Amino acid sequence: MVGVDPSELMVEIAANRTKMLIKACRADVAHASVENLPFVAGAFDKVLCVHVLYFWPDLSDAFKEIARVLKPGGLLALLFRTSDGAATASFPADVYLFRSCEEVATILTKVGFSVEAVINVGDCVLLTARRSG
Repeated sequence: MVGVDPSELMVEIAANRTKMLIKACRADVAHASVENLPFVAGAFDKVLCVHVLYFWPDLSDAFKEIARVLKPGGLLALLFRTSDGAATASFPADVYLFRSCEEVATILTKVGFSVEAVINVGDCVLLTARRSG
């Protein structure tokens, strides 16, 4: 299991919280952006992204890079709030970029994923997609 964050502070916090797993070689934390992941192609079977899409300015670039590090047939799971709900109204628009589920699914399809499931989870959506190949 590897966690990735563009914030050095968040990487430090995550490393402190998972130090026993890191010491046992069961986890690691990397300082990187989603558009430039420091892993070889096909390094992962699964990628999980929870409440991070709002901070990615270009979903196409992000999903292309995730596809690169996923093995063919690898699974991507995204949990996010959509632009369709009232729950996002209180979030500052200059920080959070909310998108519709349809927009996310369309971009995933364009970069080579096939959407497998879209499940409403409270005021969030869990979307799973599989990398082609």
